[in-house]
Amino acid sequence: MDEGGRCDFAVACAARRGDELVYVGGVGTDLTDKMARDLRKQLAAMPAKAPPVALKRKNAVFCEPAFVAEITYTEITSDEKLRHPSFKGLRELADDVDVFELKK
Repeated sequence: MDEGGRCDFAVACAARRGDELVYVGGVGTDLTDKMARDLRKQLAAMPAKAPPVALKRKNAVFCEPAFVAEITYTEITSDEKLRHPSFKGLRELADDVDVFELKK
C-alpha cells in the first residue's frame, strides 16, 4: 500500500490487434490489497522472457499472457486506452472467453 492507503499494484492490460498484443492501459481500481498480493504472487511465478507489449515502466514485471482480465471501462479513448477501467477478476485463456480486439 502507498502512504495514502491505496494499493500500489496495477495490472497492465493489452488487447489483440491481429497477431500482436497492444497495451491499452493499466487498472488498479477495485483491486483489494489481498487481491494484489495474490495476483503478484501468481503472476511472478510465470515471468516473461520479454515484455509481451511495448511498454516501459519503472519496476514493471511482465508475465506470460496466460489470463484474460475482466475489466469494465467507460470507453476506449482516441489513443486506444481504456478510460476509467475497473478490475473485476482474471479468467484463464482456456475458459474460451472473448478477448477484446482492436481494429487493424
